Parts: sequence; C-alpha cells; structure tokens
Amino acid sequence: MFKNASVIYDTKNISMFQTEVNHFLQSLDYQWLQLLMQYVSRLGYQPFYIAALLIIVFGVDAHKGIGLLQVLLGVAIVTTFLKELLALPRPLDVDNTLRFLGTNYNPPNILFAKRGAASFWEMLPDDVIAYYRVNRLSSFGFPSGHVSGAVAFFGGIALVFPLPYTRVLAGILCLLMAISRMYLGVHFLADVVGGLLIGILGLSILYIWQYKRHVVKNFVQESKYRLLLANVVWLLLPFMLWLLPYMNKELLITLFACNIFYLAFKWLGCPMPNGSFLRRAFAIIVACVSFIAFSLLTNKLLQMLNFVNENAQMITLRLAEFSVALVVALYANLQLGLMHPQKK
Repeated sequence: MFKNASVIYDTKNISMFQTEVNHFLQSLDYQWLQLLMQYVSRLGYQPFYIAALLIIVFGVDAHKGIGLLQVLLGVAIVTTFLKELLALPRPLDVDNTLRFLGTNYNPPNILFAKRGAASFWEMLPDDVIAYYRVNRLSSFGFPSGHVSGAVAFFGGIALVFPLPYTRVLAGILCLLMAISRMYLGVHFLADVVGGLLIGILGLSILYIWQYKRHVVKNFVQESKYRLLLANVVWLLLPFMLWLLPYMNKELLITLFACNIFYLAFKWLGCPMPNGSFLRRAFAIIVACVSFIAFSLLTNKLLQMLNFVNENAQMITLRLAEFSVALVVALYANLQLGLMHPQKK
C-alpha cells in the first residue's frame, strides 16, 4: 500500500483496466517527476520522430533509417486501426477523480467517476463502453500509440545499432514512456501492454529487414516479374489498406510517400552519408531545410489556391514533405558529394 496525504491506494488492486495504477502513480506528487513524465511523453509525438529520422537517414545510415521509418509507420497504422476498431476510452474518460496532467485529447469527463474494471482480467463496464461507442471520442486509448512507437523506434535503434549503450538507453526510454502515459492518466495498464506487443511485432519485422533481408531478396530477385510485382505491391499497399474501415488516411498517405522515397533511394544507388562529422551535419541540415521549405511552400500554395477539401490538403502536404522534399534532399546531397551511392 502507498499513502500520500490522507489518501491510501491499495497496490494489490492494480489491474489491466482499473484506474488504481494511475491513482498510485499520480500519488507520487513531485514537481520534478511530473515534468519528467511530461517531457518523456513528448518524445512520442511526430516532430521528435521526424527530426530523429532525418538525422539517422542523412547523417548516420540511410538504409537503417529508412527501415526504422517504415516500421514506425507500420506500427502507427496498426495502432490507430485498433484504437478506432475497439473504441475503448482512456482512464480520464472513465474516472474524473484522476488529475489531468497531460495533453487534452478528449472533452472533460463529467459523467463517470471510478468506473474502471472490477477485477484484473475484466473489461470496462458495458455501459461505459457503449456510451463512448455512441458518443465517439476524439482519441481512444487501447492500445497506446506512444508505447508502440517508442518500442518500435528506440528498440529498433538498439536492434540496428547493437551497442551496449543503445540497448540500455532504449530499455530506459521504453519503460519511462510506459510509466509516463499511465502517470498522466491517458492510458490503462492494458493500453501499455497492448502497445508493447505491437511494438515487438514491429521489431520482429525490422529484424527480418536488417538481418534476414537476403532471404527475401533472393526469392524476389529470382524472376524479374517477381521483382516488379513486389515493388508494385509495396508501393500500392497503402491504397489497398485504404479500402479497410477505421484506417488512418494520413498515415497511409505518409507511408505511400515514404515508399516513393525508398524507391528513389534504390534508383539513385542507395546513397549513404560518409565523411567527417561536419559533412554529415551539413547533409542533415540540407535535409531539414528541404523538409521545412517544402512544408511551408506547400501550405502557402494550398492557401493561395483556397483548397477547402481537407483530405486533398493532407494528401498534398504529406506527399510534399515525405516524398518530394526527401528525394530532393537525397539528390542535393549526392550532387554536393555529402552522400555517395553504394551501388552503381
């Protein structure tokens, strides 16, 4: 048991869909801990991943960086699909006695207090689930996208760059991410476990990409028709998934744009960053400038053309950022001699 002020929380009641674990963590009411949890949680948002991947692709190892990018997108697509399909609320949506400490995903909960599950393996109450499936939330809880993304990305870095410090750092960051999401009241223990399993699935795919790629490559390249078919299927996979319900269209378009970038990467001879730290840093700057410039220019162009269709805006912007901008950055770095092709 853990006591804070006049409140006592029984840690024996911690379970998958109960809020006791969230109350227990929030009872550790230290300002430094709250700030730490908030900053760790910010590592799970898009700006951090974009910046980190630009550094890896253009400054460290392009092939490994693209692998991380593809797996991270795949994990995000699976996670958001399950969120919308299962439509399970977050802890704050079922227990308004929890403190709000993080991002405001959904409108304030004024209906439910302490309506978590009754026991460890039980689901949330039927009436609570039914209410939120009729009155759909802006963002559902299960599984945790922050945790699945952290496991796929930080675990992926430890997998493709197998150094002692990367493994330790990856383990610490994944653990802190899981704790932070429960501390902030936005995820149940079940959400975190679900995100962990999806992240591990992503790592399994990345392992095949990194260490067993030659098996798949030999099979595909046995026939030029098989190779052509594999490239076409890979390129058009996002549009096949588009036909399924509950799919996040923005993530699918981003995956399509990244597939175009990967094909351009292979067509240009799989260029890799090389040389001194300063040369690699300059290559990263070129990539960042290209990404930001195309993002700003595309937004400005959409405003000038008075695009009112949100889907058209999203598709245009994501293609500009993750396809055109990255291909331009790759080509520019090749011309500047900051990256060199590995294949002729």
